[in-house]
Amino acid sequence: MASKDSSRFSSNRKAFEVADYVASSMQLAMLLELSAYPKPGNVHRTRDHEDMRYEHFLGTISGLHSTFFKAADYGWRTTYKGRVGKLVFEAAERMLHWQSDGNTTLGTIMLLTPLAVAAGRALRNGGLNSIEERLRREVVKVCEDANFQDSIWLFKAIKLVRPGGLGKVQELDVYDPSSLRRIREEKIPLSEIFHASAKYDSIASEWVTGFKVTFEVGYPYYMESLNRHKDLNVAAVNTFLKILSENPDTHIARKVGLNIALEVSRNARKILEKGGASTSSGMKLLWNLDKKLRSRGQELNPGTTADLTCSSIAVATLSGVRP
Repeated sequence: MASKDSSRFSSNRKAFEVADYVASSMQLAMLLELSAYPKPGNVHRTRDHEDMRYEHFLGTISGLHSTFFKAADYGWRTTYKGRVGKLVFEAAERMLHWQSDGNTTLGTIMLLTPLAVAAGRALRNGGLNSIEERLRREVVKVCEDANFQDSIWLFKAIKLVRPGGLGKVQELDVYDPSSLRRIREEKIPLSEIFHASAKYDSIASEWVTGFKVTFEVGYPYYMESLNRHKDLNVAAVNTFLKILSENPDTHIARKVGLNIALEVSRNARKILEKGGASTSSGMKLLWNLDKKLRSRGQELNPGTTADLTCSSIAVATLSGVRP
């Protein structure tokens, strides 16, 4: 269904169709990632956390169409400069409005928003054939173009949502009142802020590496798994394991330390070697790891891995993958 806000955007019919296509593709990617099971430590269709349920994520996803629509429309019209950060803030507001449990998907929003802008640009310059190649070129440009206004809006989004595990940093701490003033005065672009945090935050790293994990690890592995097993759930779970096995989850690392994050990655690698969700032995190991990670609440929740899995699936849904 088209966004109720559609009249505010470009009157060009093709632009409307593209924006609607992109927004729906993003929502579908979020639904496929959320529902994939068992993703160890995550909320999924058969497991909740004590303080966060599957339905909270459904509420979030239901509210994001208009923001993704707007993002794609800005990309189509090349009017996105200085607006990507504000789109992240608007999506964060809608996330909080459509469910009652606070932060469910800020990391995913920070990845899918520039992807939606890039998709609008990519689809203006061609059809779905080889869209992933154009999409990556465009998302690199979108991220490079992010300016100090985007930095300000992103800081506001993080302060609004107050995600757990951020800790304090010496330079430009989100919760330091002087940070926004310095960003304005020095016109510090978002790329500079993300470069500083890329070593310990995989979302920041994606922004400054052209979505390296998304395009070089997650998406190709997802498509390979989907072609091999013809099963969307197997593809999503095994992509999650693939990403986690090669990239220690920075959400876990910030909460309990890198050594434990590395141990979780080793477990994921062993499960993938047994076939992951495509074999009975792999599934048994998956459920065991899921139980182990849940034993400490959300401390061992590989939330950033879920974000990267979602951005990988989003490239696939933009390319035309459907249930």
